[in-house]
Amino acid sequence: MSEIIAVIEFTRLEDLTAKDREDINKVTQFLHEAKPFVNTVDSSSQSWGGNMWAIGWRKCMEAFELIGRYRNQAAISKALEAYHRIMGSSSAASDVLGKMFRKLSDVAFEENRILMETNKIPGFACLEYNQQLNKNDCAPNLTFTENGYFNKPHLDTEDLSEFALVLFIPISKESGELITDAEEYDLQDGKFVFPDYGFGIDLTKQKGIIKMVWRAQWLSNKS
Repeated sequence: MSEIIAVIEFTRLEDLTAKDREDINKVTQFLHEAKPFVNTVDSSSQSWGGNMWAIGWRKCMEAFELIGRYRNQAAISKALEAYHRIMGSSSAASDVLGKMFRKLSDVAFEENRILMETNKIPGFACLEYNQQLNKNDCAPNLTFTENGYFNKPHLDTEDLSEFALVLFIPISKESGELITDAEEYDLQDGKFVFPDYGFGIDLTKQKGIIKMVWRAQWLSNKS
């Protein structure tokens, strides 16, 4: 019996609508501006090179107990007004991501959302622990990478939800905005691989954006 392990959508830069670009930039610019206020993930089990940041609510991985937010408190204290302004835009980014997830796989989206509601888990854009989920909230936290990030093959077994959404978006490192045309795409090396299946995506060949939902708990992957 066959099973679907991932749903992947490829969109060339030239095929993106103005609304597509606007929505993508809501996400990428929020993450770009948030970087100074969130800590990088330093664990060698998560990263062999490049940079990964995490934003949202941190879980105690064994008990699935939410114990706080990933934050660089020293940086926040020095620029509190900027921090609150940036975090105020997190709901718009969360809304875009939720709509993308739902459109790509509504079954996986609803499963994630039910888990969050059942376990009283806030969305990553919720600024208070007991804040009510909105209709597009689907994850308590998210990670984002830059600068040639790569890691070893791994399973995301510590996540509560079975499914994960991943986006590959070519951006300007200076502004955080989506690049405007394929000529700006200068990725020299980069792959996302499912080693157990001998299958992967060569990111150097994909001059556009990639959206994917996959079974992150039991499908080994590496980037």
